[in-house]
Amino acid sequence: MSKPNLVDTPLVAPINGGEKEPCPGEVRWGPVPPSALGRQEDLVSRTIRAALIATTVLCPFLIVHMGSLWALGFALASLWSTANVWMISFVVREFLGPRRWKVLAPLFAIKFPLLYGLGIWGLYARAVPIGSVLVGFHIIFIVLVLKILSHRILEIQNRPSTSPEGDKAMPGNEERI
Repeated sequence: MSKPNLVDTPLVAPINGGEKEPCPGEVRWGPVPPSALGRQEDLVSRTIRAALIATTVLCPFLIVHMGSLWALGFALASLWSTANVWMISFVVREFLGPRRWKVLAPLFAIKFPLLYGLGIWGLYARAVPIGSVLVGFHIIFIVLVLKILSHRILEIQNRPSTSPEGDKAMPGNEERI
């Protein structure tokens, strides 16, 4: 028996293509639909952009209040963390999508030795305060949590009405039997 081609396997079997419809509970293997990838990609790219903006806005204040070395450590750690999240999201998209090994192999060659090597070297060099590195490293996660919370709060506030009359329904106007 040959191995199935998981990249070109459709998620749902074609109804008129001679194959039977999938049974309830039957799992079809195949690539993730582009619509699902787009939503995740959008969240990650917006989070990366917001983290870079937050870093840019916070650095001048950190220079004034904490000193230039603290601001430098914060900025470098934030950029390192942002690059790491971007590379991880790119690798996940490639594994779930077309699996272009010619793109993934150089990325792994760059990501692990260069990115993590620079991170370890930066921590051992102690050129900047360790507190600035810790805060800078976590800025993207703070931005991600705030984005998810704001999305959830806006979703709760703008919840559609569940009554049959829609938004015109007034409490107490129900007919009593």
